[in-house]
Amino acid sequence: MDKEPYSIKIALTFFVLILLICCNKKDTTARSRFTSSEVRPVNMDKLRRFDVQVLNFFEFFKIAEKSDSVEIIYDSIYKLHPDFWKIYIEKIMKFGEVNSKTARMNFRNMVKDPTVQIVFSRCYRHAFDSTLIYEVKEVMRKYAEYFSPASVPVIVLTYSAFGYNIIALPAYLAISLEKYIDDKDIYDMAEINMYERVSMKREYLPYDMLKGWILSDIESDTFSTLLDYMITNGKVLYFLDQIFGMNGNDHLKMGYSYEQLQWAEANKQKIWAFFVSNDLIFSRKYEHIVKYIQPAPFTAGLPRESPGRLAVWIGWLIVRSYCKNHECSPDRL
Repeated sequence: MDKEPYSIKIALTFFVLILLICCNKKDTTARSRFTSSEVRPVNMDKLRRFDVQVLNFFEFFKIAEKSDSVEIIYDSIYKLHPDFWKIYIEKIMKFGEVNSKTARMNFRNMVKDPTVQIVFSRCYRHAFDSTLIYEVKEVMRKYAEYFSPASVPVIVLTYSAFGYNIIALPAYLAISLEKYIDDKDIYDMAEINMYERVSMKREYLPYDMLKGWILSDIESDTFSTLLDYMITNGKVLYFLDQIFGMNGNDHLKMGYSYEQLQWAEANKQKIWAFFVSNDLIFSRKYEHIVKYIQPAPFTAGLPRESPGRLAVWIGWLIVRSYCKNHECSPDRL
């Protein structure tokens, strides 16, 4: 396959959440949704008038793909959405400085690349799917009911050359649609591992989107043990319980297949015993944290039919158990 930066990347990351550096810091309203000791009641009249803003960058990509004046399209996007476009070009796609000829050339090469155009053609079906747009907006509206409309980011539907699923920025939440098209031929072409494909389907997108936005605002500098990561991820998943309900959708929240979740449920005691007997719960070793928190084909030390990230799942069970007997508002969590 072509190795240029605009082509499909072979080195893939299943669920990378990045906090890219911008000139402006995240506003205090957005930051307070996880750090304040108080959550002000949401004005429901205001919420009813509130609409989640969705930017569909595939509109521009579609025009640029068919246009001989790609640079004009490039500049028009930059003019309309300067903050996001600068980050997209320089940090996400790594095309070079946004105003440079190199960046424009790389963008042109990307949208004209026949391989990329195949991926775009599949992404278009989702990008212009009114049902998907409605689902995305409804998830963020529900989120706003717990906090405030001011804390909701602009949603951007975009393409990252299979680099990221969800990209959380100070005022934007970008969704790489190519990671949710569930296309075997394209995933084969991109050499995506089979275990990564489990959640690369449309139905997982709203869950990943909300997890990405919540996790982006959690400071992890003070985390030191595997348990810290287990409980924090468990809290995030418990919040998804509040948003999405308990309707047989736990596998979607975790990013598992239904069969993987069934395996975890059937082997709950074995999993817990494994972490305890191997002194992993309070481990401070980086390799343990990565091994049991990050996506993997299976959980090391357990049968190969086990799913990865079982430490996250155990953390979720701990938080659920705690919240049965304690007040667990999103703010308190």
